[in-house]
Amino acid sequence: MPGPLRIEHLELALDPEAPFHLNFARAGDEVARALAVAVASSDLQLAVRAAALCGHVTLEGTLEVLRGAARSPRPALREAVAAALERRRDDHPDLLASLLLDPDGRVRARALATLARRPARRRLRHLAALKRLRADPDPRVRSLAHRIGVLRRQAAMCRALQRTM
Repeated sequence: MPGPLRIEHLELALDPEAPFHLNFARAGDEVARALAVAVASSDLQLAVRAAALCGHVTLEGTLEVLRGAARSPRPALREAVAAALERRRDDHPDLLASLLLDPDGRVRARALATLARRPARRRLRHLAALKRLRADPDPRVRSLAHRIGVLRRQAAMCRALQRTM
């Protein structure tokens, strides 16, 4: 009987050059459990790797793993959650919003980078947070927030032009 899934197995299964392929749909519950255990680990590197994998695997249960990791007292893990959200195809504005308001500047910056990659209509959901982040004490966060604001104005102008046509 094979042992429990380990983070190394999941990373290999995502590697296009790996010698085997894991059927995530069939192993969904076990994958989510393995990721949850790894994210809760006292080993920060392992926890960050597991959170990163949740960005590649959008199985049922992986979003809850990310939600739990977003509440971690470890900023590096919360930053990994923000990065994982960028790779997911599904949209979870509540989770991203909580990361945009994170007490750690690195987490806020990473959440802003994730937000910048969202389509304009999804970025508009976070307009209040963007306004607040333009006055952030961290200069990197302020700079990113201003750049996203420019993108937001360009998107609004494009929509206005489309309405007039």
